[in-house]
Amino acid sequence: MTLPPQDKLAHALVGVLIYAVAHFASPIIGLAAVFTAAVGKEIYDSFHRDKHTVDFWDAVWTVGGGVVGFICGA
Repeated sequence: MTLPPQDKLAHALVGVLIYAVAHFASPIIGLAAVFTAAVGKEIYDSFHRDKHTVDFWDAVWTVGGGVVGFICGA
């Protein structure tokens, strides 16, 4: 079995953490916060290409981490 790259695992962990903090308002707000952070980070990266790389999969892994938090009831 091959593990995903550490970068993607870090994105998933951040997604879980964002959801864990924001879900206290409501689970939907928690998921919305994760989605906003994931997409917002990639938009930010697109304006700072000299130091950042835009990667669709980073956003997917971040949102995926939030979904895992949602399913686990973080």
